Amino acid sequence: MKMLRIRFYNLGQYPQEEQWLHEMAAQGWIIQKSVLPCFYFFQKEKPQDIVYRFDFLPCVRQQDDSINLFEDYGWKYVTQMNDFVLFCKQAKDFSNSDLEIFSSPESKNEMIMRILKSRLIPVSFVLGFMILLCIYSWVFGHSWDSKVITTVCTGIVFVVVASCWIELMNLKKKIQ
Repeated sequence: MKMLRIRFYNLGQYPQEEQWLHEMAAQGWIIQKSVLPCFYFFQKEKPQDIVYRFDFLPCVRQQDDSINLFEDYGWKYVTQMNDFVLFCKQAKDFSNSDLEIFSSPESKNEMIMRILKSRLIPVSFVLGFMILLCIYSWVFGHSWDSKVITTVCTGIVFVVVASCWIELMNLKKKIQ
């Protein structure tokens, strides 16, 4: 039996996403692939204790190198979602120290910095432009509907970007 689930996580919530995938595997739903950041395709199998870990690899060459490296350490490549590469391994086959994909706090921080540099900083510039556009529409705009639409869209983008920044900064604090 197959199942499609739709779940939304922001960039800083990848640990919660890993935990959710682990819980799904414990119920016998094993992820087969993911499309875009929110569509998960599962296959029903026997319940398993599978640990899932993400790495963020925006460069294709980096992805190939990392997939080979992680496979050498017993991790299996599962799928990729917008530069997040998902790996898994059976928990029973490894000690607790082997269930982390990163060997040090520094390497975890490096991943967070890759997320910030390639995703959040560019989006923050777009947000700044949207704020300027919103101000412009209120100062020089002619219709209320364009002012309201611009303000609502800017507000939504602001909330999403701010929540991503907060989540990633909290993760950085936990690591240190």
